[in-house]
Amino acid sequence: MENVSKKQIRAWVVVLAVYSLLIVLFPLVFSQSITSDFKRHMAQQRQNSVSRMVHLSYNAVEPLVNQLKKGEVSREEARRKISDLVREMTYEDEFGPNYIFMSTYDGSMLVQPYEQEKEGTNQWLLRDASGRYIIQELVHAAKAKPEGSFVTYAYYLPDRSAAEEKLSFVMGIPEIEAYIGTGMYVESTYRMLEAILQKQSSGYLAMTVFILASLLFYVWMLLKSNQRLQREIQERIYAEKNLWTIFNTIHDAIIIHDETGRFLHINKQAGIMYGLSREDMLNYRVADISADPAMAKQWREKVNEQIADQGFIIFEWKSVRPLEETTLDVEVALRKTQWSGRNVYVAAVRDITERKQYMEKIHHLAYFDSLTNLPNRAYIMKELQERLDQCTIGSVFFIDVDNFKVINDTHGHSFGDRMLVEIAGRLSTLSSLHLTLSRLGGDEFLVLSAKTEEAEVLELGDQILALFKEAISIENVSFYITCSIGVAVYPRDGRTVEELLKHADLAMYKAKSRGRDKYVLYDSSMVTELAQRTNLEKRLREAYRNSEFILHYQPQIAAESGRIVGIEALIRWNSTSYGLIFPGEFITVAEEMGLINEIGKWVIESSFAFAQSLMDKGICVSCNVSSMQLKQSSFVEDVIEAFDRFGLRKGSVALEITESCLVESFGDTYAKLAELRAHGIMIYLDDFGTGYSSLNYMKNLPIDVLKIDKSFIDNITADGVEGRIVKTIVSLAREIGLKVIAEGVEAKEQQTYLTACGCNAIQGYLFSRPVPEAEIRDLI
Repeated sequence: MENVSKKQIRAWVVVLAVYSLLIVLFPLVFSQSITSDFKRHMAQQRQNSVSRMVHLSYNAVEPLVNQLKKGEVSREEARRKISDLVREMTYEDEFGPNYIFMSTYDGSMLVQPYEQEKEGTNQWLLRDASGRYIIQELVHAAKAKPEGSFVTYAYYLPDRSAAEEKLSFVMGIPEIEAYIGTGMYVESTYRMLEAILQKQSSGYLAMTVFILASLLFYVWMLLKSNQRLQREIQERIYAEKNLWTIFNTIHDAIIIHDETGRFLHINKQAGIMYGLSREDMLNYRVADISADPAMAKQWREKVNEQIADQGFIIFEWKSVRPLEETTLDVEVALRKTQWSGRNVYVAAVRDITERKQYMEKIHHLAYFDSLTNLPNRAYIMKELQERLDQCTIGSVFFIDVDNFKVINDTHGHSFGDRMLVEIAGRLSTLSSLHLTLSRLGGDEFLVLSAKTEEAEVLELGDQILALFKEAISIENVSFYITCSIGVAVYPRDGRTVEELLKHADLAMYKAKSRGRDKYVLYDSSMVTELAQRTNLEKRLREAYRNSEFILHYQPQIAAESGRIVGIEALIRWNSTSYGLIFPGEFITVAEEMGLINEIGKWVIESSFAFAQSLMDKGICVSCNVSSMQLKQSSFVEDVIEAFDRFGLRKGSVALEITESCLVESFGDTYAKLAELRAHGIMIYLDDFGTGYSSLNYMKNLPIDVLKIDKSFIDNITADGVEGRIVKTIVSLAREIGLKVIAEGVEAKEQQTYLTACGCNAIQGYLFSRPVPEAEIRDLI
């Protein structure tokens, strides 16, 4: 009997020792397994978070970058507008409040919302806690990899002297020599958890030794030590509860459920997240916190199909608070493991509702136009590419509002913005499953259609034009606007995004050249025209570099005395390949390609030099000025500098402008002309009668002379309306103190009529064609 008792004691020792060891080691291994998964998940989350926010921010500023590439804004203006937009991009994700910062490649801080004292200062030598140059590393990363790069460094925590590792992601914007980025401190929560678990591990090992020793003693003293055994059992229970206390410190909801979805255990945060007590929540299943049955099915599919291969999975999910029936966006990290001899699933659930809302807000900023709320260029480019990949695109309609700049400059930008909103509203009435609308920028819109049949394409073109037949009324002012539309059809006119947009754009410009208020379908001949235009631009640049431009001069004759009182300088292109080319064939092209400012400056210099040689003759030399020149900020300064440098006197030179120059940016143009006139430079209003002006309007403008357009002169002797108009113009002009020059006079009868009307001077082939400088000097 005694031998039997010893065998039983040895069996009890082995069984209870193994059981105790499993009880102590399982929580330790279990907790460390979850911690390892969390750490790996959190590292990936940090990288994803900072990368995603910077990419979304870049999408928001990309339209401004595109405007800079197209030359619509200067680098300084683009940098300022981008800085203003980035400064608004504060956000809050699962790691707390954060922001987007911005700096130039030379270290000048442009945007730093949480340390605004650094904005406008150079932080090139800023170091981190380990002495590394932070800004220099960020600049190097942005330059080396503009599409995005991670940088880590040790930086001081806000309002604390301690430093912690910080992860940043930056993207370069080489067009403005700057970069944007964001960063976050590596959280210490999970390091604290690791330290606690490490301590617990040591405690568990010590406890194991203690339990085993106690069990041996307990077996030998079985009849006398029953109460001590009970105490040791309570200590083991306490150890398990202590482990769950650790999990209750985790900020994510922890849910353990079986294979049927029934909850077995939750932490404190799970009860807070779902508004239930621990006891109540243990009566729930996964299906009970699903937004709908499909969501519960999705959870089961994730478990059954993927977790077996990967060990754990992470996915986004729609959940619901059962009592409130409010929906939550959550991110779930799910792992399969063993607990008490059966399969269980451990889910770490994180509420990302606010993060999703911020992402949607930034997505809207990045992909939608803030003025019209239509999709923007970034969105439509992505949509067009997706449709091309799926072969569901039919045709592209490139829409440009005609003469919108005149309205915008005349009535102000806020008025123009309201006009664009009204235009977008009318275009939106076309919305259907087959159409996608977008505002590309400025007064340009794009319509994607799934239709390819020519009849359907033409019908849609007519519908778009018909939208603008009725006037647009803003502040009791009615406007009739038109638009020019270029159409490209897939795949006939292109198989890529670039080809379709390029060809639709070409067709739109062809519609403008044909008189506007129409749509034109692309055809291959437009490419030939573009090539000819490109060749002309190239030859014009070469002509400027090779000094192939010359001036011819046409005299202006006093109507009564017949003497020369003025000379107009007219540019000619003396091409080495094509001979003499008149301005009508190249001035418009020079304006559109931006060369007119250089050519115009040369004309002013040459005509002022010629005027210097004629100052003793009392003859005024005039030259034409483009509206593009007038817009230059240094135009007035440059003209006055040349006037003073040549020692010219008041009335010795004049600048000729057209009525369109006055209509565009009236306030700015008026101030510039007034300053030039005050300095002694006369102002002529050329081609009067062909634009928008009236004589009543002219009396308040800083001009000296009206030049009546040739179209009124041709028939003044035929007893028609032209003669009465010219007579009225001359009479009213003289009443408000303006002199009048008639252009295009070719017959003696015209001269006689104009002299009788009181016209001051006459210019035309009757006296002389424009001639080179040597010939005009002979005429003088």
